[in-house]
Amino acid sequence: MTYKPMRFRRLAAPLTLCLAASPASAQFTTIFNVPPDIAPGSIGSDTQLNLNETGVIGSFFDAGAINGSSTNVEVNISGGVVGDWFDAYAGSTVNISGGTIGEVGFTALPGSTVNMTGGNMGRFFRAFSNTTVNISGGVIDKWLNAGNPNGFGSNTIVNISGGTFGTDFESHAGSTVNISGGVFTGTFLPLAGSTINISGGTFGTVFLAQTGSTVNVSDGQIPGVFQARGGSTVHVSGGNAGDFFFAFPSSSVTLSGGSTGNYVKALATSSVDLVGTSFILDGVDITSSLTAGVPFTINDRGVNLSGLYADGSPFSFDLNSVDLPNFDFFDLTAALSVTLALDGDQNGDGFVGTMDLNIALSAWNQNVPPADSRADPSGDGFVGIEDLNLILGNWNAGTPPPVNNANTVPEPTTLLLLAAGIGAVGLRPGKHNV
Repeated sequence: MTYKPMRFRRLAAPLTLCLAASPASAQFTTIFNVPPDIAPGSIGSDTQLNLNETGVIGSFFDAGAINGSSTNVEVNISGGVVGDWFDAYAGSTVNISGGTIGEVGFTALPGSTVNMTGGNMGRFFRAFSNTTVNISGGVIDKWLNAGNPNGFGSNTIVNISGGTFGTDFESHAGSTVNISGGVFTGTFLPLAGSTINISGGTFGTVFLAQTGSTVNVSDGQIPGVFQARGGSTVHVSGGNAGDFFFAFPSSSVTLSGGSTGNYVKALATSSVDLVGTSFILDGVDITSSLTAGVPFTINDRGVNLSGLYADGSPFSFDLNSVDLPNFDFFDLTAALSVTLALDGDQNGDGFVGTMDLNIALSAWNQNVPPADSRADPSGDGFVGIEDLNLILGNWNAGTPPPVNNANTVPEPTTLLLLAAGIGAVGLRPGKHNV
């Protein structure tokens, strides 16, 4: 059965949403203000510790019980000095706005939350599974590890909108890192099972998407070398994804916007799909021969392929079959294809479904930027009704993904509930500037 996607019309009058007043800050039975108080070696449930200028927290400090049983634990660091090996356990929230934190490590353990707006972190910051980390400022001198390096655990969420990061950044299995700002001066290393979403920020000279990692770039600057290693999945829809872009054997790369710098090298058995609105092959416009959402294989070599990406950015590649320094290279066994952009296909997988809808809903009622530009298919700079209509208006179009893909078609009742949910929070028509 085919279901006609619903369209949402602007509301004649705005809905009024009554929200209960936010409760006052959490109540604590014990509060340490350092100074004048002396910091203990650990704190437990219903306890707050405030570290101010000239204060000191010693090494091996535990925020919460090691067995994870604590609740309502809060540490606020606005100044002072924190020793080595600070551990935040389940039930704890650590807010960092200043101060200097140990040279030998800060660890956010499962069930903890860390908010960093300032301060200086020491050699490394580790965020293990089931943690949430929000960074909008401050400095992390050397390493930031998202997820468990031992290869177990999941659901590490790291949101970065600012700050400066040192030598290395690693994301491990089960971690999702959302980057909308910040400066990364060293090597960026997404590892197997991790997902990196980049909508802003400036990166160092080497970006290495490792086997099994997923990287989505919608904005930001990644100068230097970008390598999509074998088994990685990379989608560039905006920004600058490297001055020198390499698609290694068995990697899957989608380019639908932005730029890839000086040259692209698609090595043997790699897969590169260009999603756009215009394609010219060896001087011949082939756009009219394409079907929206259906990849068309390009076997030609020794010719030029140019056109416009889905975001309107121009591209031009020389399809050289011989690998020479500083020139484009597309191996004879590399799977090169072009796909005419499909309205509503915001993730560029050739199908309009729930994943595309989720991109818009995750940035609902937000301006673009800073929100993900993929959430704004109307291009008006605001994620709202027009964008939802563009996606639902082309619902289920394109080539369906494999049955185990999350981009499945919801039942009509699901869409009705979606409509009701959006209506309940009120819809703001048009572009809104803050």
